[in-house]
Amino acid sequence: MIDAGRLRHELSLQKRIKNRTESGEQVYTWKTYSPVRAEVKNVNGDERIFGLQIIPESTHAVITHYRDDVDVKDRFIFGTRRLNVILPVDPTGERRELVCFCREE
Repeated sequence: MIDAGRLRHELSLQKRIKNRTESGEQVYTWKTYSPVRAEVKNVNGDERIFGLQIIPESTHAVITHYRDDVDVKDRFIFGTRRLNVILPVDPTGERRELVCFCREE
């Protein structure tokens, strides 16, 4: 069970929505789906070389109460940070907590 004191961060869960423009072009937008209380941990920092640029990549774990509506198309908004969900995991299989591994944009 999650100690409620751990869930000290306020985040917003956003879902990616597929829309079409008037010309029929497919575009994606983000819609805020739900507020979330969670613990955000920085679990890894890394730099990747892409072309001739060094791109910093930060990986986080967002820990919250279990919910079954989070998938890899979603993201969390944490202040000014955008955390894209890479992998949502129920670590114990008991549907008590959810750990979402995320990559910061």
